[in-house]
Amino acid sequence: MFKSKRTLWITGNALFIAILVVVQLSTNIISNNILKGSIINFLLIICVMICGLSSGIFVSVLSPLIAKIFGIGHMWSMLPFIMIGNIALIVIWYFVGNRKIKDKNIVSYFLAIVLSSVTKFCILYFTISKFLVPVVLNLPETQSAIISASFSTVQILTATIGGLVATMLLPIMKKALKGKIYE
Repeated sequence: MFKSKRTLWITGNALFIAILVVVQLSTNIISNNILKGSIINFLLIICVMICGLSSGIFVSVLSPLIAKIFGIGHMWSMLPFIMIGNIALIVIWYFVGNRKIKDKNIVSYFLAIVLSSVTKFCILYFTISKFLVPVVLNLPETQSAIISASFSTVQILTATIGGLVATMLLPIMKKALKGKIYE
Protein backbone atom coordinates (compact mmCIF):
# COMPACT_ATOMS: atom_id res chain seq x y z
CA MET A 1 0.00 0.00 0.00
CA PHE A 2 2.80 2.45 0.89
CA LYS A 3 4.53 1.92 -2.44
CA SER A 4 1.31 2.50 -4.35
CA LYS A 5 0.59 5.80 -2.53
CA ARG A 6 4.17 6.89 -3.14
CA THR A 7 3.92 5.92 -6.80
CA LEU A 8 0.66 7.88 -7.14
CA TRP A 9 2.27 10.91 -5.46
CA ILE A 10 5.25 10.83 -7.83
CA THR A 11 3.03 10.24 -10.86
CA GLY A 12 0.60 13.03 -9.96
CA ASN A 13 3.42 15.51 -9.38
CA ALA A 14 5.18 14.51 -12.59
CA LEU A 15 1.95 14.90 -14.56
CA PHE A 16 1.21 18.39 -13.22
CA ILE A 17 4.82 19.53 -13.66
CA ALA A 18 4.83 18.26 -17.25
CA ILE A 19 1.55 20.06 -18.01
CA LEU A 20 2.88 23.27 -16.40
CA VAL A 21 6.05 23.13 -18.50
CA VAL A 22 4.03 22.67 -21.69
CA VAL A 23 1.72 25.54 -20.73
CA GLN A 24 4.61 27.84 -19.86
CA LEU A 25 6.47 27.08 -23.08
CA SER A 26 3.42 27.28 -25.34
CA THR A 27 1.93 30.45 -23.83
CA ASN A 28 5.34 32.12 -23.83
CA ILE A 29 5.23 32.06 -27.62
CA ILE A 30 2.08 34.21 -27.73
CA SER A 31 3.26 36.43 -24.83
CA ASN A 32 -0.10 36.56 -23.09
CA ASN A 33 0.61 36.78 -19.36
CA ILE A 34 -3.06 36.80 -18.40
CA LEU A 35 -3.69 33.55 -20.27
CA LYS A 36 -0.50 31.95 -18.95
CA GLY A 37 -1.09 33.06 -15.36
CA SER A 38 -4.72 31.96 -15.39
CA ILE A 39 -3.87 28.49 -16.70
CA ILE A 40 -0.99 28.08 -14.24
CA ASN A 41 -3.18 29.14 -11.29
CA PHE A 42 -5.91 26.77 -12.51
CA LEU A 43 -3.43 23.88 -12.66
CA LEU A 44 -2.04 24.65 -9.20
CA ILE A 45 -5.57 24.69 -7.77
CA ILE A 46 -6.55 21.46 -9.51
CA CYS A 47 -3.32 19.84 -8.30
CA VAL A 48 -3.95 20.67 -4.64
CA MET A 49 -7.65 19.83 -4.76
CA ILE A 50 -7.18 16.48 -6.53
CA CYS A 51 -3.74 15.33 -5.34
CA GLY A 52 -3.48 16.94 -1.91
CA LEU A 53 -1.55 19.58 -0.03
CA SER A 54 1.94 18.09 -0.30
CA SER A 55 1.63 17.79 -4.09
CA GLY A 56 0.22 21.31 -4.34
CA ILE A 57 3.16 22.75 -2.40
CA PHE A 58 5.69 20.68 -4.34
CA VAL A 59 4.32 21.73 -7.74
CA SER A 60 3.87 25.38 -6.60
CA VAL A 61 7.54 25.59 -5.69
CA LEU A 62 8.83 23.80 -8.78
CA SER A 63 6.69 25.68 -11.31
CA PRO A 64 8.55 29.04 -11.24
CA LEU A 65 11.89 27.27 -10.85
CA ILE A 66 11.34 25.13 -13.93
CA ALA A 67 10.12 28.16 -15.89
CA LYS A 68 13.35 29.98 -15.01
CA ILE A 69 15.47 26.98 -15.99
CA PHE A 70 13.73 26.99 -19.38
CA GLY A 71 14.52 30.70 -19.68
CA ILE A 72 10.93 31.90 -19.50
CA GLY A 73 10.68 32.88 -15.86
CA HIS A 74 11.39 36.02 -13.90
CA MET A 75 14.67 37.01 -12.25
CA TRP A 76 16.14 34.55 -9.74
CA SER A 77 15.64 37.04 -6.90
CA MET A 78 11.86 37.02 -7.53
CA LEU A 79 11.42 33.26 -7.43
CA PRO A 80 11.11 32.86 -3.64
CA PHE A 81 8.32 35.45 -3.56
CA ILE A 82 6.52 33.84 -6.50
CA MET A 83 6.80 30.47 -4.75
CA ILE A 84 5.35 31.95 -1.54
CA GLY A 85 2.48 33.50 -3.54
CA ASN A 86 1.76 30.15 -5.20
CA ILE A 87 1.88 28.32 -1.87
CA ALA A 88 -0.51 30.85 -0.31
CA LEU A 89 -2.92 30.32 -3.22
CA ILE A 90 -3.01 26.56 -2.90
CA VAL A 91 -2.98 26.40 0.91
CA ILE A 92 -6.07 28.63 1.03
CA TRP A 93 -7.72 26.52 -1.64
CA TYR A 94 -6.88 23.33 0.25
CA PHE A 95 -8.26 24.49 3.59
CA VAL A 96 -11.15 26.69 2.42
CA GLY A 97 -12.12 24.98 -0.86
CA ASN A 98 -12.37 21.55 0.76
CA ARG A 99 -14.95 22.71 3.29
CA LYS A 100 -18.65 22.26 2.67
CA ILE A 101 -20.58 25.38 3.59
CA LYS A 102 -24.32 24.76 3.83
CA ASP A 103 -23.71 21.30 2.32
CA LYS A 104 -22.32 22.83 -0.87
CA ASN A 105 -18.76 23.07 -2.18
CA ILE A 106 -19.61 25.98 -4.49
CA VAL A 107 -19.74 28.46 -1.58
CA SER A 108 -16.37 27.33 -0.30
CA TYR A 109 -14.94 27.49 -3.84
CA PHE A 110 -16.01 31.10 -4.27
CA LEU A 111 -14.69 31.98 -0.83
CA ALA A 112 -11.40 30.29 -1.76
CA ILE A 113 -11.27 32.30 -5.02
CA VAL A 114 -11.62 35.62 -3.20
CA LEU A 115 -9.28 34.85 -0.29
CA SER A 116 -6.57 33.19 -2.38
CA SER A 117 -6.62 35.82 -5.14
CA VAL A 118 -6.33 38.73 -2.74
CA THR A 119 -3.68 36.97 -0.64
CA LYS A 120 -1.53 36.05 -3.65
CA PHE A 121 -1.86 39.60 -4.99
CA CYS A 122 -0.83 41.14 -1.65
CA ILE A 123 2.18 38.86 -1.30
CA LEU A 124 3.46 39.49 -4.82
CA TYR A 125 2.61 43.20 -4.92
CA PHE A 126 4.19 44.10 -1.60
CA THR A 127 7.22 41.79 -1.78
CA ILE A 128 8.13 42.31 -5.44
CA SER A 129 6.57 45.59 -6.61
CA LYS A 130 7.03 47.57 -3.41
CA PHE A 131 10.15 45.98 -1.89
CA LEU A 132 12.32 43.91 -4.20
CA VAL A 133 12.14 46.00 -7.38
CA PRO A 134 12.57 49.52 -5.92
CA VAL A 135 14.69 48.78 -2.83
CA VAL A 136 16.83 45.72 -3.55
CA LEU A 137 17.19 45.61 -7.33
CA ASN A 138 17.21 49.37 -7.90
CA LEU A 139 16.26 48.94 -11.57
CA PRO A 140 15.82 51.74 -14.11
CA GLU A 141 12.36 53.32 -13.94
CA THR A 142 11.01 51.82 -17.18
CA GLN A 143 12.11 48.28 -16.33
CA SER A 144 10.87 48.74 -12.77
CA ALA A 145 7.44 49.87 -14.03
CA ILE A 146 7.10 46.88 -16.37
CA ILE A 147 8.02 44.35 -13.68
CA SER A 148 5.84 46.04 -11.05
CA ALA A 149 2.86 46.05 -13.41
CA SER A 150 3.06 42.30 -13.88
CA PHE A 151 2.87 41.81 -10.10
CA SER A 152 -0.04 44.16 -9.48
CA THR A 153 -3.78 43.76 -10.11
CA VAL A 154 -3.07 41.33 -12.95
CA GLN A 155 -2.36 38.78 -10.19
CA ILE A 156 -5.90 39.12 -8.81
CA LEU A 157 -7.28 38.69 -12.32
CA THR A 158 -5.26 35.56 -13.17
CA ALA A 159 -5.89 33.91 -9.78
CA THR A 160 -9.61 34.68 -10.07
CA ILE A 161 -9.87 33.33 -13.62
CA GLY A 162 -7.92 30.21 -12.64
CA GLY A 163 -10.20 29.76 -9.62
CA LEU A 164 -13.38 30.22 -11.65
CA VAL A 165 -12.28 27.64 -14.23
CA ALA A 166 -11.31 25.28 -11.39
CA THR A 167 -14.72 25.84 -9.78
CA MET A 168 -16.42 24.78 -13.01
CA LEU A 169 -14.23 21.72 -13.60
CA LEU A 170 -13.49 20.43 -10.07
CA PRO A 171 -16.89 18.79 -9.49
CA ILE A 172 -16.60 16.94 -12.80
CA MET A 173 -13.00 15.90 -12.15
CA LYS A 174 -13.66 14.81 -8.56
CA LYS A 175 -16.69 12.79 -9.67
CA ALA A 176 -14.61 11.12 -12.39
CA LEU A 177 -11.82 10.36 -9.91
CA LYS A 178 -14.21 9.68 -7.00
CA GLY A 179 -12.52 12.17 -4.68
CA LYS A 180 -8.83 12.59 -4.14
CA ILE A 181 -6.25 10.35 -5.68
CA TYR A 182 -4.19 10.15 -2.50
CA GLU A 183 -3.08 11.85 0.73
